Amino acid sequence: MSFFIDIKMPGINGVQTFREIKKIDRKAVVIMMTAYSVEDLVKEALEEGAYATVYKPFDVDKIIAIIADGRYEVRADIKQMLHFSYFDLTSMARPPFMNLDLIFCCNVLIYLQKQLQKRVLDKLYNSLHSQGYLILGESETPPDNLHEKLVCLDRKAKIYNKGRD
Repeated sequence: MSFFIDIKMPGINGVQTFREIKKIDRKAVVIMMTAYSVEDLVKEALEEGAYATVYKPFDVDKIIAIIADGRYEVRADIKQMLHFSYFDLTSMARPPFMNLDLIFCCNVLIYLQKQLQKRVLDKLYNSLHSQGYLILGESETPPDNLHEKLVCLDRKAKIYNKGRD
């Protein structure tokens, strides 16, 4: 089994998650990813056997090359299911993707003013599938208008479900 794990996650960090995976499957290949300067966690993960670390934003070709270096191959049907793209969340343009099952928006909103946070979260909410999930960063909270629409599944981990439309 192979896993891509973010080092900074709400509730539990990637190194802790990595340890739990290794308890279940000692042969699991784990690639850590981060957008932060968390060299202590990166070093800890690599010392404990993480296969590699990549820094966001990253290119899909780089990920595929890392996997290929380890003699792992991403099946063609899996490659076809993945799509990475850039989109300016603050723009007034319609989001390029709709009916998403899962959106991670961690540690993005804290850099925006309240009114812009509300607009971005409305855009993300409208991009979710009717039962989709929204995961926010530790410091982020949905505005009041979305509290009425989102079901909080885990307050500490900031996991929400679009259970009501």
